[in-house]
Amino acid sequence: MLVQVSSLKIEKVSLDGRGDGAYHKLDAGKVLINGSTYVYSKDAGAKNTPIHLLFSLWNATSGYSFGSVQAKVSSNFSGMFKTVGGGTKYFLRIERINSNDDGNNLKGSRTLKNQ
Repeated sequence: MLVQVSSLKIEKVSLDGRGDGAYHKLDAGKVLINGSTYVYSKDAGAKNTPIHLLFSLWNATSGYSFGSVQAKVSSNFSGMFKTVGGGTKYFLRIERINSNDDGNNLKGSRTLKNQ
């Protein structure tokens, strides 16, 4: 079982692992994600309640999406993606629901692992 652990920092509406070269190697099978997020700073006029996040798993070679997992900010989250074929070019796209910037700057961590 492959386990990929990393930290994240979101100060915009979205974060695209492909653009950052943050690829993951996964074995064939289902993929579990779990992690946590928290607000570490706020921009002027930030909303009191942060907008939830959507974590989507993609394959850079095929362009195929393996689904999304919703995460509430300032809490733990977990979910399952569709079955992947295995390889080294998987990446996460993390975005705020409805693509709105709420002024909250986030940090956290997440783990991807085959189930």
